[in-house]
Amino acid sequence: MADQQRQIDEMKASHEQQVDQMTKHNTEALQASEAEADVLRDHLTKMVKTTSQQFGMDYDDKKEKADAELQLQGDNLQEKADAMNSAKAALNTANADANAAGEALKNTMQQIANPANPDDHAKLSELAEKAQTDKSKVMETRAEAKSAQETFTKAKEDWVKAESGHTYAQAASDAAAQSAAEASAAEETAAETPATSSWSLW
Repeated sequence: MADQQRQIDEMKASHEQQVDQMTKHNTEALQASEAEADVLRDHLTKMVKTTSQQFGMDYDDKKEKADAELQLQGDNLQEKADAMNSAKAALNTANADANAAGEALKNTMQQIANPANPDDHAKLSELAEKAQTDKSKVMETRAEAKSAQETFTKAKEDWVKAESGHTYAQAASDAAAQSAAEASAAEETAAETPATSSWSLW
């Protein structure tokens, strides 16, 4: 009976020793894993910070270039708009001059067709000369109106192209600004250092 109790005690002691060894091993393994996790976390945090900062510089540079291009396209658009407006005003003036010349010739021809005194040959001769002058004026003003129309058409085409360029530059500037904002937000997130480790093995 005593031998049996002794064997039981020895088995119990051996079991407790094994449990202590396993507990010690698990504790050491847990501590090693946590230390490794902390090292890995620090490494990843530094890497993310470096990458975010690099991307932030790239995005800021792109935004600066996009803003500069937008300013350039805006100035060009304004220049083309001013040119188009000037061409439009010149066209309106040329058309008005051509219409006036046409009306003058029309009135002169009516006076020739219906003279106040058909026997006044001197007056008729004067009207005939005036008709030639009026006709030349009509041809001249119509040519000027045609040239003004061509100038306005070209100016309008230039303005349309400038407006398209400005629209594209605006979209590029907006996209660059959004990317820069997202990069800045990512950098701020990466820069945050938690008070306690967020790693968990269980």
